[in-house]
Amino acid sequence: MKKNIFLMMILFLQIVMFSCATKPNADTEPKESEILDMKNVELNGTNWVKTRFVNNASKKPLANRRFVIYVIFDDDRECGEIIVRSDENGWIYVRNIPEGECYADILPEETESDSARDFDSDEENDGDFSTEPYVISRNGDSVTAFCGEILVSDFSKINQKDPAQVLAAFFESYLSGGNEWQKFVSPDVLISSIQGDYKEFYGVPESISITIDRKKFDPRRGYFKIKIAFAYQGETGEGEDEATMVQDKTSGNWFVTELPR
Repeated sequence: MKKNIFLMMILFLQIVMFSCATKPNADTEPKESEILDMKNVELNGTNWVKTRFVNNASKKPLANRRFVIYVIFDDDRECGEIIVRSDENGWIYVRNIPEGECYADILPEETESDSARDFDSDEENDGDFSTEPYVISRNGDSVTAFCGEILVSDFSKINQKDPAQVLAAFFESYLSGGNEWQKFVSPDVLISSIQGDYKEFYGVPESISITIDRKKFDPRRGYFKIKIAFAYQGETGEGEDEATMVQDKTSGNWFVTELPR
């Protein structure tokens, strides 16, 4: 799986991954969501997306907010996007979605614009959302983490059911030389192996940057394609490769199993 590459933020991100085949409960079923736009997808399937979003701090529903539902198909087709508006109780409900894995995110323009944010909570289906990629960078001993243009100031509270958050939290600690990254590594993986990757590659360049875009995650295989850019002894390079993750079947939490190098 590993391939050689050139030698080489936040809003309170809570992403929801769920089965598109979950059938709504007719007794409590909200009205179908207003669909604002669609891209690379048609509503000609038999699957459902039905979930509710609330703000962690206020516990109020994220009402009348725009969300995007990503549909990741089983083949090589580009993922579909369905733009919907939540109702007054924070529900989004879309029927007739084709078969595939689905992610629901609040659109970036719907989020707050604080200059620096912490993660809010690890409760599933709660919080604010963003579709912006993470960029985790180390320059010398200084490590920064951004989600879009927003500085992520604390990774102590994340939703571990969101593989993008897990991978971002892993690399923020990993590149800083801390030990917090170890709790995001699968119990089946030797910590010494991951430490070896740091000594051989990730700790060697004078500067290194990791870009994590959740659109490039394959939940079926656990592959997360990330971009790595670095500078070493006056030379620069960049490339894309796959970090591998696994989801615990009991808890639903994601863990890192293998890094590109």
